Amino acid sequence: MNVELHNIRNYQAVPQECIAYIGKYMTSTQYQVDSERTISECILHLTTNCILEKDGKDSWIFDIDDTLLSSVPYYKKNGFGGNKPNETALEDWMSQGKGTALKHSLKLFNHLKELGVQIFLVSSRKEHLRSATVDNLVHVGFYGWKELILRLLTFAPVLPHHRPRSRLREMCSDSNNEFPFYHASEMHPFPNLHTSMNPTACRLIDFLALC
Repeated sequence: MNVELHNIRNYQAVPQECIAYIGKYMTSTQYQVDSERTISECILHLTTNCILEKDGKDSWIFDIDDTLLSSVPYYKKNGFGGNKPNETALEDWMSQGKGTALKHSLKLFNHLKELGVQIFLVSSRKEHLRSATVDNLVHVGFYGWKELILRLLTFAPVLPHHRPRSRLREMCSDSNNEFPFYHASEMHPFPNLHTSMNPTACRLIDFLALC
């Protein structure tokens, strides 16, 4: 409550009073139920509000961490965000390809492939993690995307909030791509989307933003 009221501010780690709540929720059935509902709403929007031209330009953007791949196994062993962020430790875990699939997101991913929608993946992960990220994604069932866009080494090392915007901007302004939707665990400003409609954001729950 104090975090929501901004009585506690400028913290690098999750405040101690939030840790138990976050850990309980992220490992609960309720989290799975909420994730399933999020994906159901995505599919409903796709069915009722998106007109797919089926001309090879229909596109969808997915974030990776805590959208396709769950980082809960890592944070479960690291205090659910209660420990000070350690980018080196997080990247070491990512390099081992231990991210688990968010099964409801996998359902949506496969549904989009069946519809012939081209899929783009974006991530704050650095380029040196590309191979491990690809292997992890494929191993848990995510394959057949068009492009994976990672953060360049020139970006400042911020834990999950920098996005590779220059390539994303180029991709979004390409007349060969139409983006009705993007799907992420946190909200990002999207640069100059070349589309006849405003893209709809679909946000999965980011447990580090829960409190």
